Amino acid sequence: ESPLPMDESTHQGHMGSFPSANFETSFTIPRSALLPQLRDLLSALDMPFTLETHEELTPSLLIRLLEALLQTRLLLPADLRHALYHGTDADGHATVQCMKIFLGVLQADVLQTDVGLSALDPRKLARGGQEETLFVARLLCWYARRLGIVGARRTETPETGSVSVPPSSWAETSVVETNVTDVTSFGEVDADEDAEDEEEEEEEGQREFDELAHLPTPLQSSPPHPRCIHDVSDMSLRMLSDTDAHCIHEVPSPSKSASPRRRTSTSTSTSTPSAIPSPRHSHSPHPPDANDASPTASYVSPSSSPSVRYTGYIGLVDEDAEIAAFERERDAARARRPRTDASPTAADLERERRRGIALLLRKADLLEQLVGRGTLPAG
Repeated sequence: ESPLPMDESTHQGHMGSFPSANFETSFTIPRSALLPQLRDLLSALDMPFTLETHEELTPSLLIRLLEALLQTRLLLPADLRHALYHGTDADGHATVQCMKIFLGVLQADVLQTDVGLSALDPRKLARGGQEETLFVARLLCWYARRLGIVGARRTETPETGSVSVPPSSWAETSVVETNVTDVTSFGEVDADEDAEDEEEEEEEGQREFDELAHLPTPLQSSPPHPRCIHDVSDMSLRMLSDTDAHCIHEVPSPSKSASPRRRTSTSTSTSTPSAIPSPRHSHSPHPPDANDASPTASYVSPSSSPSVRYTGYIGLVDEDAEIAAFERERDAARARRPRTDASPTAADLERERRRGIALLLRKADLLEQLVGRGTLPAG
């Protein structure tokens, strides 16, 4: 079937005068080829519709097609969208407004150039006009071919060297990246364009390789994992002594470099057991020194500051010993507080009784004086 003629006279009679002569010379898709592309497009976008003709592209289906191609929802007012999809648009006003937004987005955001959409009548498109629907269908199929969804790139034979593009590649394509700069190139996805794309990708890959060539290899840039604390290069984390300690038990305690006030508060706040566990709990590969403390637990009295060990093993925390030390310190603190709940003696009781009697006598004396002066209030 021959392509639909779209010369200047046809445009003048149906959609007004819009420049599409150059467009027609490079974008003549016969109806027999357009309908399969529309079906492939709906199938690729997971839309369960089977079109018998391009005139079945209703306004609601056009909106859904464009939203699926752009991977985003059009900014349609809620009342217009509801009227379009629920059939409550009695006078057709909402459908016309939606088609205006559809044409504006298709021209400004997708094509980014005027190929005649500004002269297309949205009222005829809303009513399903044959030529308006055909024009929009061709544009959508062209854009889908540019994204690699349908068209020549998916149907070419292996001899042409073309590779089918999976949906995952075109689904992530943004509108900004698809910039239409040549109106006369609609529908032309030929070998020259493919070759230019391959050359550009090759040059870009070479530039990225040249930029990364001067970087060191991972073996040169990544230092080995430290086996001990002295292998750490950052001095803020290392905190070694002047003798270059070789293991964690030789590292000075942080309290040694702290202020005296901080050391005092830290020492008197808690009293933890200084117990050395058995070698199976050790985290150090070095054997214990000969002058280490005995394995038995030796607790420091609450009144004295606990000594800081610089040798021996770092053991696991003994929760029972911690609780026992806390209870002992609590009992010792109670013993140091003065006793205020002691039982009163007989002398104390007698002293309080005499004091109460004296106060009552004083009160009676004051009442007699008030009666004698006549200043005692009535009642």
